[in-house]
Amino acid sequence: MQDGPITPFYLPVSAAEAAAFFDDARLPALPVACAALYAAITQLGKPMPAATLQALLIQAEALFAGNLQQGQQALLQARTGMGDHSAAAIRRELASQAITYAPDELMYRQAWRGEDGRYDVGFQQTCQGRLQPFAIRLGSAPADAPEHDDPLLAQRLPRRRIDTQGTREQQVVASVIGAIDGEHVQVHAYAGTGKTHLIHTMTAVLSTTFTYIAPSQGHLFGFEQAARASGNPVRAMHLWALAHELARLNARRLQLGHVPRWVQSTYPAHEQAQILGIAGCGPYSPAQVMGLCQRIIKRWCHSPSPLLALRDVQAHANGSGPLAASLLASCQRIWEQMFVRHARQGHLLSVDIVHLAKWLMLTGAQIPDSYGTLIIDEAHDLQPAWQYLFSRYAGGCVQLGDPNQCLRGRPRPISGTQQLWMGQSVRIGNGIEQLVNTTLTLAGNDPLAVEFAAARGHITARRPYAPGTATPEAGLRVFGDPSALLDSLLQLDTGTATLALLPATARQVRQHALALIDQQRQHQARISQHWQATAERLAQAGQHALRERIQQGWSGSELDALLARHADTDQAELLFGLVEHAKNLEADVVTLAPCCFDSSVAQRQLHPARAVYQAMSRARHALWLPGDGMGQLMDQLAR
Repeated sequence: MQDGPITPFYLPVSAAEAAAFFDDARLPALPVACAALYAAITQLGKPMPAATLQALLIQAEALFAGNLQQGQQALLQARTGMGDHSAAAIRRELASQAITYAPDELMYRQAWRGEDGRYDVGFQQTCQGRLQPFAIRLGSAPADAPEHDDPLLAQRLPRRRIDTQGTREQQVVASVIGAIDGEHVQVHAYAGTGKTHLIHTMTAVLSTTFTYIAPSQGHLFGFEQAARASGNPVRAMHLWALAHELARLNARRLQLGHVPRWVQSTYPAHEQAQILGIAGCGPYSPAQVMGLCQRIIKRWCHSPSPLLALRDVQAHANGSGPLAASLLASCQRIWEQMFVRHARQGHLLSVDIVHLAKWLMLTGAQIPDSYGTLIIDEAHDLQPAWQYLFSRYAGGCVQLGDPNQCLRGRPRPISGTQQLWMGQSVRIGNGIEQLVNTTLTLAGNDPLAVEFAAARGHITARRPYAPGTATPEAGLRVFGDPSALLDSLLQLDTGTATLALLPATARQVRQHALALIDQQRQHQARISQHWQATAERLAQAGQHALRERIQQGWSGSELDALLARHADTDQAELLFGLVEHAKNLEADVVTLAPCCFDSSVAQRQLHPARAVYQAMSRARHALWLPGDGMGQLMDQLAR
């Protein structure tokens, strides 16, 4: 089965006309559209190569033009002979044969007409919508531009023009970014619309400094892969690094004498409470108060609120009485002490990146303009504290995001910025366009958003597979469950496929596996019975290889050796990744494991439909997914 590049054949009829004919027996008015429908019916009964289909189309149009009424009656009879086939099913079947309907705008302006007024074979090239050349005109760097020791921060030589090619939407976005000059812009771009390629093209040659900011190490990995391939030296960093750099600058400004940073506590909760003077209150012991307050603080850090208030603790205090007031006082005490240096060995309190961002926001930190124009990827995942910090940035700021890839919570709207949309894909071709739009609807896509449109120049084939059947040992395989990924990894460990895990996935899978190993050891020591339930769950999910390996006494060193054997992502033919780590990646062949569609994703607090959309939108030429996958997803969301 071919999973490489396939050029689609376009029938000169619109999708609406085809649906009206196959569902309601309504005939199109133009002979060329009737010929296209006749060709579709013939193709479904006896598949033929594109050249033969082209010749049939030309002959059929001439016959319909000679006697349209008689031809239409024959067309209706041919429709009757097809049996009960819906327009949607027919479109899917045609797509599986690399055949699709012409774009509406081309049918509207009758782009199929040749010089003689009849169908012209050049229409196929027109439909494929080749990327158009365009130029981005830029201003020169200011004469008084500051010099920097860091070559990544140094402004590049001025260049007034970039010659490139792309979609009309890319032209618009590139022109806006090129002329940004300190403005703030938000770009909503569906996956595969070419925003990352556009960033690499522009940042490689622009006269002013650009800094690309990714939300995590996993996102940065995908960006840096493409940057290395293109030789682009753009400065790139993730929020973790930016948070620590801003903390260093902010600590110096505030004259703290130390720099707050990400740390993990080395003290148990009861000792933390004793050192900080946190007393028990109501039904909670001092250690329980510590744990409860830390969860309240974490949730508050994800909110836009500048102050800890009674509303943040009321859910744990049955209202706003003395218990709530006591919990609030404890939360405020812990928050203050998180950023104080303690003269003790180890680290008293844990500080996460979300805490650092909130602290930076509340203490008036400012991002220095030496970063130039900021390109912030996956901006839909930004917490309010980061949104606030970026909104106060004095330089240009471009926030790129796809709200439908916000896997946790709801995407937060950003006000006060120019809004642009990119809906034309350059990655995903005809064949799964309807599937993507259906998934976007399930994901709660903004009703005012532009519709996703597939690239016209190639086919992305939909390859359904049944449970237990073979799937490609190349490309990208996406999982919704760490246990399922580990089980597949163990099964393929001794196989012929060159296999590697995405770095972020490897770290998360290691933590997950160590937790399972610890459960089994506690079960053996009769400390806990959690492993028994876990083992039953693994068996029910068919993850027997993982279950047996842990029950045989799998060690941490054996786990590390397994992961080390599958760490070379540059040489691997097949990449394994969890769905949340697949952003910024693309592959010719993408396979969605069955666990992408079951309850595993929701159990990990990820939005099921957005997770599926994010995974399927990595594919260029072929998308493999379980045959009943979309049905499972719809049933899950309907519950």
